[in-house]
Amino acid sequence: MKHSKRYAVIFNKWTLYKNIENVTEFDTMEEANEEIKLLEEMYADTPKPEHRWNCNNLKGTVVTDYHWNAPSWGEAFWGYILVDFQEEKIITWGHDELRTYKKWTDIRKLKDWLFRGENEIPKDYKWSAGEYDGWLQFRWGNGLNAIKYGEDAVIDGMKNTKECIRRCKCRKKKSYTTKPYDENEELELDKLNEEILKEVESKTT
Repeated sequence: MKHSKRYAVIFNKWTLYKNIENVTEFDTMEEANEEIKLLEEMYADTPKPEHRWNCNNLKGTVVTDYHWNAPSWGEAFWGYILVDFQEEKIITWGHDELRTYKKWTDIRKLKDWLFRGENEIPKDYKWSAGEYDGWLQFRWGNGLNAIKYGEDAVIDGMKNTKECIRRCKCRKKKSYTTKPYDENEELELDKLNEEILKEVESKTT
């Protein structure tokens, strides 16, 4: 994201009928916090549409539905984030988050949108299959390219072993570990597979 100052408050307000996004930059945290205070006061009484949702823990999916009244009711969602471009850090999430990026969104994608330098990737670059995930992992994950290093690099960044990348509200967080390669165990598995194949062949002949 282009910017000229260290801090920015990115504000979103959205309804069924209209979306608003404002980006306001500041030199100091004090100025940014004053902006946040004004936003909180200005939109504190904004009504929300009726929220109907069902969290299915077995399938890991969330079904969300809203009942919107006429525009004159003024129903809306709104939220903001405070970011530090110098430290490449998201300092604060406020209220209903952002329209496109939520607190449980893959944080690497949000950081890529906010902090990727203009010359890091050529403009209008066409990503090949899996390449963008590799870039996210390399730039905003653990520094390992997912394409080059395979699944181990992804596990470290996406499966909650070191950092909660996806802040899921309904799913229980699972712990994943990367098991090192064991040659002896591999040989034992090969031997077991051979024995099973011989037993199957003997029964079919």
